[in-house]
Amino acid sequence: MMPDLMVSSTNQVTRILQQETPTIPIVFAFIGDPVGSGFAASLARPGKNLTGFANFENSIGGKWLELAKEIAPHAKRVGFVFSPDAAPNVGFFHAAEAAAPSLGIKLAALAVRDATDIEQDIIAFASEADGGLIVAPHAVTLGNRNLIIELAVRYRLPAVYSDR
Repeated sequence: MMPDLMVSSTNQVTRILQQETPTIPIVFAFIGDPVGSGFAASLARPGKNLTGFANFENSIGGKWLELAKEIAPHAKRVGFVFSPDAAPNVGFFHAAEAAAPSLGIKLAALAVRDATDIEQDIIAFASEADGGLIVAPHAVTLGNRNLIIELAVRYRLPAVYSDR
């Protein structure tokens, strides 16, 4: 028996369902950038068999940078930890990148795909003073949150996270 409807959360799960069926309606939630991720033709008219809502707009990347500056006014550098393979994460990074000059922040791309990347990139970033972190939501960052938190604490990097 085939379902009448599927509900998905996260870009990764939605991508899997999208590849499995072009006909069963899919309602997505907790995703970023439905257009850039290929789930919708536009926000007004999604098209295909997918519809739903995004929990973050790309502009949130700039807001996260503003928060980082607010919690650590001394910070001159912020490392943006994100998955380079996820369209929403790239969009968040670009929004932060656009906001950085007006905040007097040098933004560093910490593009990560696994725990090894996370550890190496944060340790290298922490080698200079006056830094902070922004951690974008993705399975890699959420799955390695304890490692990221431990490194942020160890290297005294104030951090802004997308999730508690």
